[in-house]
Order: sequence, then structure tokens, then C-alpha cells
Amino acid sequence: EKSKVPCEWCGKKFIPSEGGLLVGTKMLCSRKCVQDFIATPEGQLAQSQPVSADQYFKTGLNYARGENGATKNYYMAFIYYQKAAEMGSEKAMNNLGCLYLDGWGIAQDKNMAFKYFKRAADAGESNAISNVAVCYEKGYGVNQDIDKAIENYQLSGSKGNSQSYYILGTWYETGKHVQKNT
Repeated sequence: EKSKVPCEWCGKKFIPSEGGLLVGTKMLCSRKCVQDFIATPEGQLAQSQPVSADQYFKTGLNYARGENGATKNYYMAFIYYQKAAEMGSEKAMNNLGCLYLDGWGIAQDKNMAFKYFKRAADAGESNAISNVAVCYEKGYGVNQDIDKAIENYQLSGSKGNSQSYYILGTWYETGKHVQKNT
């Protein structure tokens, strides 16, 4: 779902995909607002300093959570995660997968969710590896494959994701997908 957001310079509401412009981590509605913003010391500083993938990721996280002065807006989170992912942020790739999986701020697309989870997982992001396991378990964006789900839960757990070990533990306790072993 596309939603209108306020320009971070003039406050006018607009749909970012229909003309929004990024200056640093500020989303502005028009070229005039960009010119006006760049004329200020803050705008000159924002323009002269490169923005890191981590800064884009954190801005996206602020929109996703509605924190640090940002109004909760999953579509804006998507925009900033996408920019961070383009710059190589594995965490942003994982979070894009989550947005696609659940259809938060954008159209639900389980194939795209798996694609982003897999890219982040291949880079070693433990939460993404766990999300790849979920996709294999449920058949989200990929053919269901319990062996690959177990493999990915184990890998994710070995990288510090205790939730993955918890899931496997409940499987062995209940006999879900595996031979019961208590």
C-alpha cells in the first residue's frame, strides 16, 4: 500500500514513489524543497557527507518502528531499506524480505521475500538464515523442503540465533517434521 508521507522540509504530504527525492536521509517532495533545503547549513552538510548503508538502514528502522521522531510508515521503511540493501546492508535485505513476506507497506510477494532473505543469508546474516529456514519449512517463495529448513535453522543457531535452536527443539520434542526425541 502506497501511503502519503510529509516532506521533511515543507511538511506537504506526498507519495514518495511519485516524485520523492532523497537528500542524505531526508525525503523531500519536490526539487524546490531540495533547493531550499540545500541552501541551509544542514542541507549543505547533508549533501556534502556521504550517507552510509547503516544510516539508511537506521532511518528505515525508525520508520518501521515509529521511533526517533519518525511516524510509523512501512512504505517509507521500504524506501530506506531498499537504499541500504543496494549499498550492501544484509540487515536491510532481511528486513525487506520481512516487508515482502507480510505485505507491510508494499504488495505481498513471497518470492521477493525469499530472494531478499537468501541474499542476506548468503552474506551470513543469522536472522536471514532463520527466515530462509521458515521459507523452506512453509514453502514461501520456494518449494517446501524440510531438510533444507533444518539445515538453515541449525546454521542460524550456530551463528547465535537462539530462536532457531528453540524451533528445532520443539520439533524434536513434539515430533513435528522429525523423529520425536525428548
